[in-house]
Amino acid sequence: ENWNMVMVGDDPDGLPTGTWPAKAYTEVAEADIVQDKPLFLWTDPKTRENMGIYVPAKRAHAVATSWNTAKDLKAEDYEPAPVVTDLSLFPENLGHISPMDDWYIAHAGQDTAKSLNRALENGRHLLFTPGIYYLEEPLQVQQNGRILLGLGLATLRPTKGNICVETRADDLILAGLLLDAGSAYIPVNGTDSAEKSLGEPVISPNLLVVGKGKNVSLNDLYFRVGGCDTQEPAQATCCITIDADRVIGDNLWVWRADHGDQVAWDKNVTKNGIVINGDDAVMYALMVEHFHEYQTIWRGNGGRLYMYQSEIPYDVPSNEVWMSREGTRAGYASLFIDDETESFHGEGIGIYLYNRDAPVLLESAMEMPDKEGVSVHHIITVMLNGNPGMHHVINDAGNAVMTRGAEAMLLDYEKGEYR
Repeated sequence: ENWNMVMVGDDPDGLPTGTWPAKAYTEVAEADIVQDKPLFLWTDPKTRENMGIYVPAKRAHAVATSWNTAKDLKAEDYEPAPVVTDLSLFPENLGHISPMDDWYIAHAGQDTAKSLNRALENGRHLLFTPGIYYLEEPLQVQQNGRILLGLGLATLRPTKGNICVETRADDLILAGLLLDAGSAYIPVNGTDSAEKSLGEPVISPNLLVVGKGKNVSLNDLYFRVGGCDTQEPAQATCCITIDADRVIGDNLWVWRADHGDQVAWDKNVTKNGIVINGDDAVMYALMVEHFHEYQTIWRGNGGRLYMYQSEIPYDVPSNEVWMSREGTRAGYASLFIDDETESFHGEGIGIYLYNRDAPVLLESAMEMPDKEGVSVHHIITVMLNGNPGMHHVINDAGNAVMTRGAEAMLLDYEKGEYR
């Protein structure tokens, strides 16, 4: 048992017992809306003929798995079958099969941003085989219903300070990809052994921009700024900005490296991890760590967040360079709900502090407006190690954590009232 474990839409028979403050478990009876990641299937396991990719449908008020048809279909529509070899037997309301003719299979070292964009323009989905794809310009997703699916953590890396992926369409799926900030040089022959430096750092403004649109699913996406071997530091202003409405995020890990190659406060420079401007976003398992300012900025209305994990940056050198609200508040809260936001709800939030390099003060782990409809259920802060410290959990509420291992939690917070 650790500090913060959240079970959303699980079968009640399999859940552990107990809840806060005695136990670290938060139970949420159903997932508001969810869409599982696409996966390979074919009609005949022996011949592997008619291979296609199964695209699960979105499910509202979901409980248990999407392939448990007994829980997702009306009783009168359910016909049990122990083995499904004919994919046409899959009920339409559980998803559809996308034939391989609809896909462009990408290969690292061969495909470029131009070839990938050409495939998108031709109406193809993109299936990325494992490898590192160096992108000299953004992948532009501008047709509704497109899917970008990575295998083996296929990695997208910008080479000219550009965005990796920029979308402006509805009903999209992006899944199984690592978006890796580039450094200030041009890769040669698809490798990191560069001979020509660009001089001043070329900083990507974002790695992923989910532009105006709606109904976008983000599954198993990973973002990294620094840590891998590069000739110059990797930098990005922000990893992901979401302007679209009704975005579902399921397992997003947004990471500024705290160890590895070219890692320091003034090397792998960033600003924020994720910025959510769109309305009605739902995030399940959002992990954001070590960015220079707010880890997460949430401006949209109707947002819901289930399981948030965040570490404050280890390498802050002093409070002189780490002050928010125009220099009036010590440090940057991890989770910042914008003052203008009218509705938001979070469940199971854990924010952790390790001031490794200097004694610096963080006033609050989370900041949010004191309004009805902007609420949190279960939030914990822990000082892991190092120098002190953190004064409050949310705004000016909650106890300080100033010594190694110290914990502070709130069970509920809304309108400035808490317990």
